[in-house]
Amino acid sequence: MNKSHLRIAILGLEDFTAGGAHTAENLMLDQIRKSSPNCEVIVYDSNFQGNKLQKLINRLIRKLQFLQALHTHTPLFWRFRLRYPLKKGSYIERKLEKLDVDLVIFVGIYEEALLLNRIPYVVTIWDLGHREFTYLPEMSNRGAFEWREWQIEKLAKRAVRVLVDSESTKNNLMSHYSILEKSILVLPFALQQNFIKETNYRENFAFYPAHFWSHKNHTILVKAIKHLVDNGHIPRRLVLTGLDKGAKAHIDQLAADLGVTGFIDYKGFLSKSEIQSLYLRASITVMPSILGPTNLPPLESLLNGCPVAVTSAGSWGLTSFNGVLILDAFDISAWAKVLDSSYDLPIVEISAVASRLEDLRETNHKILKDFFCEFKTLQSLYK
Repeated sequence: MNKSHLRIAILGLEDFTAGGAHTAENLMLDQIRKSSPNCEVIVYDSNFQGNKLQKLINRLIRKLQFLQALHTHTPLFWRFRLRYPLKKGSYIERKLEKLDVDLVIFVGIYEEALLLNRIPYVVTIWDLGHREFTYLPEMSNRGAFEWREWQIEKLAKRAVRVLVDSESTKNNLMSHYSILEKSILVLPFALQQNFIKETNYRENFAFYPAHFWSHKNHTILVKAIKHLVDNGHIPRRLVLTGLDKGAKAHIDQLAADLGVTGFIDYKGFLSKSEIQSLYLRASITVMPSILGPTNLPPLESLLNGCPVAVTSAGSWGLTSFNGVLILDAFDISAWAKVLDSSYDLPIVEISAVASRLEDLRETNHKILKDFFCEFKTLQSLYK
């Protein structure tokens, strides 16, 4: 029986400790919900609920299904699958079919897509940093590069659509992976602030909200502080937050070796409200990450009236905003300048930022709405 609406399942939400990934995925979820008035959107948790033994058994079953799915994506098994199709399907697909799901949207690129053979799906790709920075530990250790390449080759190419955050990522997907242009939907980050709070007083510190990955480039800030001290300038206090992802020991040792530990204040992992409090109090947010083309903290900072310094690699979509300084990722003197306590920082026009993001949200909603209508029309040909 034909339904008058689509039922869309959202899979792959990270928990809050994932930092930017959690925020980005929930932002995508919010946009999908608001762009689909004629669709029913459900968030499906693929983690099996039950006692410890049931969970253990389920994890084992899922691992075996992943192995089976890996094999069935190789040429040796294609002819076998055509002759002897798997009628039952995976546990996840059967559960989704019982829920009468028409389309699955992964708000990231997750291997659960391997387990879908009958239900169409959409994947989201936030960046292709593994291609550009193959030498960094998080991009190469333990087969990370090979696994990422395989995921994109197998999952993104078979997806109904690929959602990306920028034209830059879209162009790279087209050139590196031969993904069709019409299959890629560009949905820039379009944060919405429920309230805009102006503040007339800011403390003289720089704020960097980021987990300690190598690509976050904390080292340039430590070196910039040393540069200021050596030249007789007083640095702003540097406030760092986030979890250690393998690079914190190196940063701590570097700061100790350079004798600048006293200028750095590490707060650990903070809640969203605590992060916003720092945005409201900081003189500037610094984002020296070498990975782009987009990052969420600059937009969060601007919406709270705090200017931001970013690298050219992570500045996509930010050039039209006031209060944005774009610096070379490895220019010590440039980062020292914004960390200098006497340097006058630009003013942020919050209303202009909010207006620009509102326009982006409307454009994103239209793109998604048009896709859902197109998908519903095509679905009528077979369902």
